Amino acid sequence: MNILVLHTGGTIASEKNDNVINPANAPVIEKFLKEHKDTELENVKVCEILSENADNSFYERLINTILSTDLSSYGGIIIMHGTDTLPFTSSLVAMALRHIDLPVCFVSANFVITDSRSNALDNLELAVNYIENGGKGFVVPYKNSNGKSLIHLATRLYEADFVSADFNSINNTYLAEADNSGYISFNRKSGISYDEISNPLPRIVGDKISLDKRVLLIRAFPDIDYSVFDIEKTKPSAIIHTTYHSGTADGNKLPEFIEKCKQNGISFYLCPVRRNEAFYGSTDSIIASGAIPLFNMTPESALAKIKLINNIDGLSEKDSLYYEEF
Repeated sequence: MNILVLHTGGTIASEKNDNVINPANAPVIEKFLKEHKDTELENVKVCEILSENADNSFYERLINTILSTDLSSYGGIIIMHGTDTLPFTSSLVAMALRHIDLPVCFVSANFVITDSRSNALDNLELAVNYIENGGKGFVVPYKNSNGKSLIHLATRLYEADFVSADFNSINNTYLAEADNSGYISFNRKSGISYDEISNPLPRIVGDKISLDKRVLLIRAFPDIDYSVFDIEKTKPSAIIHTTYHSGTADGNKLPEFIEKCKQNGISFYLCPVRRNEAFYGSTDSIIASGAIPLFNMTPESALAKIKLINNIDGLSEKDSLYYEEF
């Protein structure tokens, strides 16, 4: 089985010199192939960046590279990527390319390959194992610091923990787990069956993709002064406002800002909001003011969704692009 490996940079491709980390074609693939001589990997360099520097042009280049590639000779795709913006990239690629009938794994590392703490080879091995053993869908295989190797749905991945660099899925709904022998068992609590991820969804993009550059993500924090957002001048196309863990935000100040957005033709989304749960009064007043709730999805997934739907005719935030909800 031939696997297409797309390189974009990140820690997994970096080296540390004078205590500074930068992309440098680190020999992760070479080290992997020394131990797995029968694995066929075809390497393509898309770019070489640190993922915190990713922008729309990076996402468009990555997605358009896949769209323009004849995938008929491959059994799967591995995208080598940095950890910092991995949840944004994995969500966006999964939604945009949901029609692809191949497993797509996003592989990253917590430390450079020369660091004894690095999980680079573990994550790459898990990705290849998943593909070679019939895995489906868009996933992120990642070994956490506690030794657990989890496989996450690409649209459910949360930002890595600042201290441990561990990844988790929203509401702990990871797709599967691998034991030390490499055996993969599916998580019954994920809410997604193997049959569901085995079936590609209808294509929504053309031969090339372009993304909405004017979507603003605002994170909730106490006593936000919304007057600092000069939306009449900057004219964002949409605003996504995050919530606290209870699905809440400032119910006193936010309704006035939402009204201002409505007057300027700016779509306003609240995320994440829990489906089938009672709302707090603050959340109720925010939604009543005109905020569109995005249920049970990460802010990263929400941002990807809005960037896509704003540039694709006939889609709305109600469209389920790729198993965002649980």
